[in-house]
Amino acid sequence: DSSVLCRTPAGLLPDTITYISTVASAIASLLEAVSYDRPEISFHSTANGPFRTAGFVQSAHMHGRGLGVADASPSVRVGITACSATAWVADSSVRCLYASGAGAANAITATIALRTTTLSSSFSYDAPSGVRRD
Repeated sequence: DSSVLCRTPAGLLPDTITYISTVASAIASLLEAVSYDRPEISFHSTANGPFRTAGFVQSAHMHGRGLGVADASPSVRVGITACSATAWVADSSVRCLYASGAGAANAITATIALRTTTLSSSFSYDAPSGVRRD
């Protein structure tokens, strides 16, 4: 018989899996047999936050797929500012605590197990009082 059935583990890493089989003292290998899709953020629970306010911190949930089958110590940035805390919730959700800031159309970027995903132009901070955004 000429087939071997292998069960592929869940994973995130960009590396591919190599299978090695030993049958009757003969060794065979299959290199780069499996690879994993990139994590993906499709939306988040909060579309905007307050203009720079001392001491303000708010929680937001990022939703998507491929965010990990276990806690892979994710990190999230809103624009160029890292969230003060990030927690893995499920394969489809990551939560972060972000501070107030400034700017419109900020990207949200998550890094999970060395792989990065970005949701472009998806978060804005409120304009300061008396300033209009057109």
